[in-house]
Amino acid sequence: MASSPVLEMFHQHRLHLLILSLSSLAVVYLLSLGPSLREIVAFFWPLLLSTALFLSAVAAFAKLSPFPPPVAAPGEEILDYVAGPPPPPDGEAAAEVVDREKEE
Repeated sequence: MASSPVLEMFHQHRLHLLILSLSSLAVVYLLSLGPSLREIVAFFWPLLLSTALFLSAVAAFAKLSPFPPPVAAPGEEILDYVAGPPPPPDGEAAAEVVDREKEE
Protein backbone atom coordinates (compact mmCIF):
# COMPACT_ATOMS: atom_id res chain seq x y z
CA MET A 1 0.00 0.00 0.00
CA ALA A 2 1.60 3.22 -1.20
CA SER A 3 1.32 6.26 1.01
CA SER A 4 0.16 9.53 -0.46
CA PRO A 5 2.47 12.53 -0.85
CA VAL A 6 0.36 14.49 1.64
CA LEU A 7 0.93 11.91 4.37
CA GLU A 8 4.64 11.88 3.60
CA MET A 9 4.79 15.68 3.93
CA PHE A 10 2.78 15.49 7.16
CA HIS A 11 5.15 12.89 8.56
CA GLN A 12 8.18 14.89 7.46
CA HIS A 13 6.96 18.14 9.06
CA ARG A 14 5.14 16.76 12.11
CA LEU A 15 7.27 18.75 14.57
CA HIS A 16 6.53 22.00 12.76
CA LEU A 17 2.82 21.24 12.70
CA LEU A 18 2.84 20.38 16.41
CA ILE A 19 4.59 23.66 17.29
CA LEU A 20 2.19 25.60 15.06
CA SER A 21 -0.91 24.02 16.60
CA LEU A 22 0.34 24.51 20.17
CA SER A 23 1.21 28.15 19.56
CA SER A 24 -2.18 28.71 17.90
CA LEU A 25 -3.94 27.21 20.90
CA ALA A 26 -1.90 29.41 23.22
CA VAL A 27 -2.81 32.55 21.27
CA VAL A 28 -6.52 31.64 21.24
CA TYR A 29 -6.41 30.94 24.98
CA LEU A 30 -4.70 34.25 25.74
CA LEU A 31 -7.18 36.15 23.58
CA SER A 32 -10.08 34.52 25.38
CA LEU A 33 -8.70 35.75 28.72
CA GLY A 34 -8.63 39.41 27.67
CA PRO A 35 -11.53 41.80 27.16
CA SER A 36 -13.42 41.92 23.90
CA LEU A 37 -13.16 44.82 21.46
CA ARG A 38 -16.65 45.97 22.48
CA GLU A 39 -15.58 46.22 26.12
CA ILE A 40 -12.45 48.15 25.20
CA VAL A 41 -14.42 50.67 23.11
CA ALA A 42 -17.03 50.99 25.87
CA PHE A 43 -14.27 51.81 28.36
CA PHE A 44 -12.30 54.23 26.18
CA TRP A 45 -15.11 56.00 24.27
CA PRO A 46 -14.62 59.33 26.11
CA LEU A 47 -10.92 59.32 25.27
CA LEU A 48 -11.58 58.36 21.65
CA LEU A 49 -14.25 61.07 21.31
CA SER A 50 -12.10 63.81 22.84
CA THR A 51 -9.16 62.82 20.63
CA ALA A 52 -11.36 62.99 17.54
CA LEU A 53 -12.65 66.43 18.55
CA PHE A 54 -9.14 67.69 19.25
CA LEU A 55 -7.82 66.47 15.89
CA SER A 56 -10.77 68.04 14.05
CA ALA A 57 -10.13 71.35 15.88
CA VAL A 58 -6.46 71.21 14.88
CA ALA A 59 -7.44 70.57 11.26
CA ALA A 60 -9.94 73.46 11.34
CA PHE A 61 -7.39 75.89 12.82
CA ALA A 62 -4.78 74.82 10.30
CA LYS A 63 -7.21 75.49 7.46
CA LEU A 64 -8.52 78.81 8.82
CA SER A 65 -5.36 80.48 10.13
CA PRO A 66 -3.19 82.37 7.63
CA PHE A 67 0.33 81.31 6.92
CA PRO A 68 3.08 83.42 8.51
CA PRO A 69 4.93 85.80 6.17
CA PRO A 70 7.95 84.22 4.53
CA VAL A 71 11.27 84.95 6.21
CA ALA A 72 14.52 84.85 4.27
CA ALA A 73 16.37 82.87 6.91
CA PRO A 74 14.66 82.48 10.27
CA GLY A 75 17.02 83.06 13.16
CA GLU A 76 19.92 84.22 11.02
CA GLU A 77 20.35 87.45 13.04
CA ILE A 78 20.74 85.44 16.24
CA LEU A 79 23.24 83.10 14.60
CA ASP A 80 25.27 86.05 13.33
CA TYR A 81 25.30 87.59 16.80
CA VAL A 82 26.39 84.34 18.43
CA ALA A 83 29.02 83.61 15.79
CA GLY A 84 30.64 87.02 16.19
CA PRO A 85 32.43 88.98 13.48
CA PRO A 86 33.66 87.10 10.43
CA PRO A 87 37.28 85.93 10.52
CA PRO A 88 39.83 88.25 8.93
CA PRO A 89 40.70 87.48 5.34
CA ASP A 90 44.04 85.91 4.62
CA GLY A 91 46.64 86.28 1.89
CA GLU A 92 46.34 88.95 -0.77
CA ALA A 93 42.85 89.93 0.28
CA ALA A 94 44.15 90.75 3.77
CA ALA A 95 46.84 93.00 2.31
CA GLU A 96 44.23 94.84 0.25
CA VAL A 97 42.07 95.38 3.35
CA VAL A 98 45.06 96.75 5.28
CA ASP A 99 45.96 99.06 2.37
CA ARG A 100 42.37 100.36 2.20
CA GLU A 101 42.34 100.99 5.94
CA LYS A 102 45.59 102.98 5.70
CA GLU A 103 44.14 105.11 2.90
CA GLU A 104 41.11 106.02 4.99
